[in-house]
Amino acid sequence: MTKTSDFTEFQAQLRLARTETPLKVMATAHTVEGVLQARLLLSDIDVDRYDDVIVTPQNRATGLGLLRTERFFRFADELDALRVLILGPQLVDAKHYSHAAEMVLNHENRWLHDLFLANSGCQSVVRTLCMPLNKLFPVDLDLGELTRKYGIDPAQAKRWIRDGLQESETFHGCRGARLHTLRQDLATLQIEAILRAASATLAEGGEVDLTILVSMVTFPEEVTLYMALFDRVYEKMLAAHHRLPEVKLAIMVETSAAYHDIERFVELKGKHIGFAGALFGGNDFTAATLNLNRHDAVRNVIPQYLKLGILRRNPFVTLHADTVGMVICNGLWRMRKAAHGKPLCIGFGGEQAGDWESVSWLSRHATIEGLKYVSNSPDRIPEALFAAAAAGSLAGRTQRYA
Repeated sequence: MTKTSDFTEFQAQLRLARTETPLKVMATAHTVEGVLQARLLLSDIDVDRYDDVIVTPQNRATGLGLLRTERFFRFADELDALRVLILGPQLVDAKHYSHAAEMVLNHENRWLHDLFLANSGCQSVVRTLCMPLNKLFPVDLDLGELTRKYGIDPAQAKRWIRDGLQESETFHGCRGARLHTLRQDLATLQIEAILRAASATLAEGGEVDLTILVSMVTFPEEVTLYMALFDRVYEKMLAAHHRLPEVKLAIMVETSAAYHDIERFVELKGKHIGFAGALFGGNDFTAATLNLNRHDAVRNVIPQYLKLGILRRNPFVTLHADTVGMVICNGLWRMRKAAHGKPLCIGFGGEQAGDWESVSWLSRHATIEGLKYVSNSPDRIPEALFAAAAAGSLAGRTQRYA
């Protein structure tokens, strides 16, 4: 490989951006390829006199800011096994249910292990299962193969799904903390998969900086219950002589209830895990703040509001600073005050996390209140980094938002 002037200049600009940025830029990814792409984008890359490419990772500059574990389930066998677990032991005999649980545990364990190795030395924020039930059980789902494989009565399964699992609203249903609370067996299973993967990574010489992120949180009691489940699994694995990392817990701030009660979340602590941060989910938090459905509103309300000048940009693409931005800054300030000096790692994700105008605004106004990182897909990392760095070089970036 020959080093060109464009290559040299781009690498120089990347190094400068990493120095100037007030925000860490992390990846929203669920594959090894995505993790490695993000790490490569933020590495120092040079060509020596033998034309060999030299890659120097910059672990402090990157990380996995949002790992969505529901994205692991893309294949028929694993997806059907997850469906069986959601249907529950009341519809499936013990043998078939145990088979499904083992399949899901092993599948998540293998996937997470590969990701932890690929991301070794960098922060990993792992979001627990947050798949809307009507994505798992759409109205046109063919249950034939599933019921045959697991010995389930098709008519009973259809009634069970119709009466309890098919939701009318995709994003405000039984997912994340709500699913963990109602189905503690599923939460326990996933905690074990996460810890097994972390333990195996440590045994192979990798480094694991692990934060578990609980989504769709409404009440502190949901998180307290999750911490108790975590502590039980952690103790069990310690007794089995697993080497385990220190694990932190963060919540996604997506509901107005979580925002209004944020001080109570900051105080939560279990024996082996405690509150250490949060991630503002840009899409859902925008929906909660503006009371807009992000699928319906982009087809009816938002286009007309743009024409009338009520909105300058689609708020699900570019952060609406006067409402959502102001609320985020207030939430950051309140979390920092409630923490009494305890370090917190607070991020921002969603569509707006890769938007130049949004990242620039957050860099100038939210970092002073405690925002540490944005997380977006690997292909949007350069734009976010340069937007943050450009804003970071402005003299007024530390002004509080009034």
